[in-house]
Amino acid sequence: MLEALVFRSNNEQYRPVLEALAYFKTLRHSKQRFLDIGAVPLAGIVPRELRPLVIEQESTGTSRIHRMHYEICMLQTLRERLRCKEIWVEGANRYRNPDADVPQDFAEKRISYYQQLDQPLAVDTFIAKLQGAMHTALDHFNHTLPYNPKVSLRSAGQKRIKVTPLDAQPEPARLRELKAEILQRWRMTGLLDMLKETDFRVGFTRVFDTTASRQTLHPLE
Repeated sequence: MLEALVFRSNNEQYRPVLEALAYFKTLRHSKQRFLDIGAVPLAGIVPRELRPLVIEQESTGTSRIHRMHYEICMLQTLRERLRCKEIWVEGANRYRNPDADVPQDFAEKRISYYQQLDQPLAVDTFIAKLQGAMHTALDHFNHTLPYNPKVSLRSAGQKRIKVTPLDAQPEPARLRELKAEILQRWRMTGLLDMLKETDFRVGFTRVFDTTASRQTLHPLE
């Protein structure tokens, strides 16, 4: 992977990941199991709760980095940064430079694009509008909470707000008829099983586009 792909970032905050990748590229033919402290960056790559697993203590009292554990953390961080394009890949399409996702004449037509998006040019105005909407929603929640039978507060635990699940919507009549027809023809086979098998054969879900900024569900393998 390190030989075939070139990783970049437009933000200096994510340089530690690129530095770690460059360092391990020099060790691609090495079977070295441990690294010296300071050889690779820890901040931004290894979560604090995993550092006792990555950093080991020698009998002499000195510390060293377990290479395999560090590499796993590095690749997991790389995966997260690629998903939101904080790190991108040269020559890629889906993981391309995020600057290529905006119109190339954005600088010249910035005002026009902001007007089309119905967004203010000033960042302070945008933040104030967002904060106002949040304060309004929280104030409404605070005043209606005592009279909302679907929401209650817990006195202990991490999740202090308890929300009662909504009642399931009635199943569409056509869907119910389709399930009944499938059950009559092929017993022990559900509609979801047929949908999954169809996707295995033709891969129709690959043409579905998400409206989110990133994809959270992996294609069926």
